[in-house]
Amino acid sequence: GLSNLGNTCFMNSVIQALANTPQLQQYFLDEKFNQHINTKNPLGVGGRMAKAFYVVVRRLWDGSKQAFSPHEFKDVVGLKDSRFTDGMQHDAQEFMAFLLDMLHEDLNTATGPHTVEQEESEEKMATDAWRSHVSRAGSFIVENFHGMLQSELECLKCKTKSIKFDPFLFLPVPLPKKSSKHDLHKCLDLFIEPEVLSQDEAWYCPKCKKHMQAVKKMSLWDLPDVLIVQLKRFSFKNYLWRDKISMFIDMPVKNLDMSTYCNNPRKTKSMSYDLFAVINHHGGILGGHYTTDVSYLSNCVLTDWRTCDDSRVTKLNRKIVTEAAYVMFYLRRSSKSVCS
Repeated sequence: GLSNLGNTCFMNSVIQALANTPQLQQYFLDEKFNQHINTKNPLGVGGRMAKAFYVVVRRLWDGSKQAFSPHEFKDVVGLKDSRFTDGMQHDAQEFMAFLLDMLHEDLNTATGPHTVEQEESEEKMATDAWRSHVSRAGSFIVENFHGMLQSELECLKCKTKSIKFDPFLFLPVPLPKKSSKHDLHKCLDLFIEPEVLSQDEAWYCPKCKKHMQAVKKMSLWDLPDVLIVQLKRFSFKNYLWRDKISMFIDMPVKNLDMSTYCNNPRKTKSMSYDLFAVINHHGGILGGHYTTDVSYLSNCVLTDWRTCDDSRVTKLNRKIVTEAAYVMFYLRRSSKSVCS
């Protein structure tokens, strides 16, 4: 386990989830990351984040039963964002995005800008958008954790459409209303549900040549091998106060089928995913606590679920998914990078 260094359960929960991500674990334990360290990237910290993360992963997997204190790792985090080292509780999802971004910048092997050509077909637009993204941001993190979203705006008057593609690291899905079905598929349905933009968000239609009301549609174009889904349990009020929605969301542990949410007509990879880690948030906004449930990959089968509660790691003796589930980590079935 990992020692709590003063309200660092949010940090420990993220480290445990990522240290149990098969691709990432293998990449660091085999020390392949050393080949990709970018010491000249001003957005990174010269490889110090990657090296500090390696030390933690190696220690978690060296067979020791004693808890490890990630002081050095926390110090490196503080170099880039002192917010996460101020002794206060923070959002695990925010820290997860920060850590993966920092690992990406330390391992960014991109060579330079890629010229995007204007293409008519969606397939070519998506391919170009991905090439452009990778040319500026190419790393092991991008290869395994980044997917591609397709967003479409359609003028309600003349039906002119504008399509764009953007990379994503995780899917922040809304929770259903109390009266409706409470499962992950309903949350995903809400995520891609078309919405009519308000007058304040009016879109400039190139055909009407003025700002018009439009409908926005979201869909998934390309999914990563490691799919991260965040349940939007925290809601803002008056820009300051946040409420927590403690609702049980049922979700598949095995065989999450994402094919209905993917708009790419040339799907070549498996669209089925298995759950391997869950970051849980217990309690309310004040005085909450994070833990992580993780599964071990053995012979390409996810087994042996454990609960990581800071320094304590115990066998999971309850349901895997509870009303505390906050961030879920899914692994693509037949992921070649793991099981080949």
